[in-house]
Amino acid sequence: MIEHRVRKAIRGKRKMRIEQLVQAMEEPATQDVRGVKLVPILTKAMGKLNNADLAAAMKTLRDWSHSGSHRRDLDKDGKDEDGDAIRLMDAWYPRLVEAQFGPAIGNDAMDELKDMTSFPNVAGDSPAAPDFADGWYGFVSKDLRDLFDRRHVRGAWSRVYCGEGKRRACRKILRNTLARAIGITNDDLYAHGECADDPDPACWDMNRWTEASAVTVPPMPFQNRPTFQQTVELTKKLPR
Repeated sequence: MIEHRVRKAIRGKRKMRIEQLVQAMEEPATQDVRGVKLVPILTKAMGKLNNADLAAAMKTLRDWSHSGSHRRDLDKDGKDEDGDAIRLMDAWYPRLVEAQFGPAIGNDAMDELKDMTSFPNVAGDSPAAPDFADGWYGFVSKDLRDLFDRRHVRGAWSRVYCGEGKRRACRKILRNTLARAIGITNDDLYAHGECADDPDPACWDMNRWTEASAVTVPPMPFQNRPTFQQTVELTKKLPR
């Protein structure tokens, strides 16, 4: 997501200003890659929705995607601004992935793969910041694009997993899993561990520190960024 912003800013002969570079690094720090990269293809795969609840749910996700898919609390009220969309994605995603790939992979192999490449924000887990380093995002995207948007697939797999390669069957899987996710509440997802009394993504996503001495560091709002970052600007040519 950082690279996309940099490339967009330097198209043609345009140069990137230092503040644009910093912003390109900072803005994705609170973005949910599923909202940015998956909601567009999920919208296409879902097709026209006559069910009012499903249509409303997809609109919530699309609005979130269009606004940047952030997981952040800008007004510092302890609640994420797009909490409904975040809750919906957190509830839908693990159900979607399991239904999309599980039938072809099998239960035992699916369980092993889930341990190796985790699902984020699964109900019952301990609160933790989503690093989005893994989580099946590319798998979901490529499989759905191969079925619903083949022009944008490079290195296509030998098969389509969702619905055994049948659009209607895949669409049914997506709709059914979203319907199941709609009724999932914040308490179901987030009322665990340190968030038992504060079931909200803003609490769940906090960056928490390992306590290894007498001095502790309080949790801080979610930032998917390294500890140290540096920007260097050269203002004149250096001697050879």
